Amino acid sequence: MKRPILHRAIFLLSLSALILFSACTGTPHTTETPLPFDPQVTKGELENGLTYFIRENSEPENRISLRLYVDAGSVLEEDDQEGIAHLLEHMAFNGSENFETQELERFLESLGMEFGPDLNAYTSFDETVYQLDIPADDEEAVEKAFLVLRDWATGLTLEEEAIDDERLVVQEEWRLRRGAQARIRDEQIGALLQGSRYAERKPIGDMEDVLNTPAERIRDFYRKWYRPELMAVSVVGEIETSRAEELIREHFSYPGPSDTALRPRFEVPLEQETEALILSDPELTIGQVQIMTKLPPRQLTTREEYRRDIVEIIYWNILNSRLEERTKEEDPPFMRAGGSSYPYVRSLEVSYLTGRTRPDKVLQGLEALLTEAKRVADHGFTKSELDRERSRILKAVENAYLERENRESSSIAREIGDYFLEGTGMPGIEYEWQLFQEVLPEIELAEVEALSSRFFPAEARLITLSLPASEEGTEEPTEEAVLALHAQVMNSETEPYTDDQGADRLLESLPPAGSVVEQQSYEAIETELYTLSNGMRIALKKTDYQENRILVSGHSPGGESLVETDALPSSRTAVLIREESGLGSFSANQLEKFLADKDASLEGYIGRSFEGFSGDASSADIEYLLQLIHLSFTAPRFDPEAFNSVQTRISTSVANRDRSPQTAFSDALNRLRTNDNPRRRPFTLETVEAMELALSEEIYRERFGNPEDFTLVFVGNIDTENFLPLAERYLASIPAGDGREEAVDRGIRPAATPVSETVYKGIEEQATVVLVHVQPAEWSDEEAVLTSAAASIVENVLGEEIREELGGTYSISAWGGLYRRPYEYQEAGIYFGTDPGRVEELIGAVDEVIEGLKQNGPEERFVENSIRAYNRSYEEQLEENSFWLNQIEVALREGQDPEDLLTPAEYREIVSAEAVQEKIAELFREEDRITVSLMPESAN
Repeated sequence: MKRPILHRAIFLLSLSALILFSACTGTPHTTETPLPFDPQVTKGELENGLTYFIRENSEPENRISLRLYVDAGSVLEEDDQEGIAHLLEHMAFNGSENFETQELERFLESLGMEFGPDLNAYTSFDETVYQLDIPADDEEAVEKAFLVLRDWATGLTLEEEAIDDERLVVQEEWRLRRGAQARIRDEQIGALLQGSRYAERKPIGDMEDVLNTPAERIRDFYRKWYRPELMAVSVVGEIETSRAEELIREHFSYPGPSDTALRPRFEVPLEQETEALILSDPELTIGQVQIMTKLPPRQLTTREEYRRDIVEIIYWNILNSRLEERTKEEDPPFMRAGGSSYPYVRSLEVSYLTGRTRPDKVLQGLEALLTEAKRVADHGFTKSELDRERSRILKAVENAYLERENRESSSIAREIGDYFLEGTGMPGIEYEWQLFQEVLPEIELAEVEALSSRFFPAEARLITLSLPASEEGTEEPTEEAVLALHAQVMNSETEPYTDDQGADRLLESLPPAGSVVEQQSYEAIETELYTLSNGMRIALKKTDYQENRILVSGHSPGGESLVETDALPSSRTAVLIREESGLGSFSANQLEKFLADKDASLEGYIGRSFEGFSGDASSADIEYLLQLIHLSFTAPRFDPEAFNSVQTRISTSVANRDRSPQTAFSDALNRLRTNDNPRRRPFTLETVEAMELALSEEIYRERFGNPEDFTLVFVGNIDTENFLPLAERYLASIPAGDGREEAVDRGIRPAATPVSETVYKGIEEQATVVLVHVQPAEWSDEEAVLTSAAASIVENVLGEEIREELGGTYSISAWGGLYRRPYEYQEAGIYFGTDPGRVEELIGAVDEVIEGLKQNGPEERFVENSIRAYNRSYEEQLEENSFWLNQIEVALREGQDPEDLLTPAEYREIVSAEAVQEKIAELFREEDRITVSLMPESAN
């Protein structure tokens, strides 16, 4: 039960449930109706040419999202500067006129914010974007944040020593990204962008240039392209427009350079013949097919162009639905498939179809993709498909309109960036909602079907097959075979598509209603807990954080802990097989179609200690969500065809798993963390063969057969008066079971420590290290908080010492947690990637940092930063449905009081420098350590 997918629109960029892309610039159509500019956004331009945008917004509360958009990326580098645009982005955090190296990050942390979520940047072919999110209630911090943006734009010091230090970090970022997929992607980019400047200017750059380009050439790039007329600033959040404009003028009204170079546009040759690219790699684990067509870029600035994009939304949604159906076949041609069109670079748009296949069936996967595209060209779509997509899209847009006051500032900032950098229109949600209502009913099948010739012409395609390198004695597909297959399908006849929609209601008849038999109030958090006549408990918390959204999460104790070891393969696939089979009278495909225009989604799980559900719905469609829950208990389906399809797809995903270095690394770590317990072994082909349909159904019905065991939590815009009768009808009517169950401890424990293992796998010169410490520990709320805080502080200290001081890694992380199941224990770990030649050096450096923290404790600033971060997080989470959903469910699951929130004052009492020092000494003991290192085969 997946959410609807849209292809491309403007405001919908903010919706995580929708797949969307913004359009690129091109020649404007002067005879068309221009899109208006969003009236809620203030736009201006300073005398020096810098553009600015301001939008007052209150989601999240007490936050301001600042962005600096620079219309300069890697494509502007000269031959001796490859990678300099990206290195320059890194240098923005390593010294400026007003912030010394690391001072910017420390300033942010002093506000309770974090590098990554609140402070970040990215470099692409065409642009560089800097992000800074800050609290709005600290005027000094707000002014300082504008100074940060000003320094990024014109005040970077770019000192040689700092540049040399950061070169190593960029090299480690490049190293971290290497692998089979990166090698395949490099080949595809080269083929697609062949003959253009883009093919020679990948954003990550050439490491020879990154490591050796003189510092002055980096300064040259900064002076040449970081110019006011090529930059924009956006301010979105809880700040008055007049104040934001005042700060922009104060900090950015500096004179621009007198000598300016024209910002060039680089074209990509569009002419191509159909060609095949066969790529193999020894570390790939599955096959993949891609069919790509190069298209000229287009604008999205007029009403007519927006209408065109709505037509494209319909085309891609219908085609992707058909491809999704084929993945559910008994012997599916691909595990997953889909397509879209999107701007690849400024001067190129690409349409594509892609499918993941068994390595020995890449040609069958290609044939299936080509056939589905040709089926549309031959026969078009059906009226029922068009009607369904109209309803689905209109529902999604309506939901976005209803939630317009809850749109996050970061999403608005992204839209502003697309407007400035790509030329994408920004008319505002009110205009767009009206446009969709007017346009959707008038779109006819013929204009949707006509897009086939644009996206999938008979020729001019790049067909890429990527697959694991063949074993000796086996043959890979040839380019000739691919082109012959393409010609064969293009000259063949296809059968029309049959749209099997199924019934017109989820339940054939309404079940007799049960009743509420008990009510308990948690007044401090405005939550009611009801016990139903079948024993199920439901907790309801009404909020107004989202106008049109209700979340649900439910659990029941037991999970796979109550399943015997030899039945685990069937247990772990039981929910997937049920979901692929459907519910009640609906097959999975029929259910997808029925729910297409209903905003209700539900997924089940069987975990290690619990089973349950998670899902959501619009307020208007909550009845459908409750019906789905009812059917999941009372009418699950387990069809042989679905079982065979699932088994085939899982076998495809695991058949070549041993080729992957990361898989070998994960397997070694898992083996040591569980002492090679058979209940924790990964899926293999032997595991897949042990799956049994009847056993999966039996386990599912056992786990989901007793509503008395279940507690469901609903959070959102709930009308309790209307909701309770629905709950009595669909939840209380589920037949009662036989008492309650509890999860059991199966005795899974780590191997005897200390223990170390090195895995030699992979052809890239990269290494990965994980250090894990596990000990039995007694649970308490205070110790759980302290464990997490100590690990967070360790991570921050290691980031400064290992990343910034040594340049030894791009990223180093630490984690810690206190757990109650399957037994009470605590775990802490450290993870990083690095140069294979520096593994021992960095492990030693990590040990030194940990020993220093044990002996001396952390600096007070790290503790204060942790406290401030919790304060900020607490503020934000109190306004989030997802926080309350988790808070209430965990409390009810563990038999605790949901009203017992950890306040910032209580957090400060728990987290002190002394307490953190003691906890670090307790967590990171070398005698408890599991060390696993991944090294390249060349190091063995």
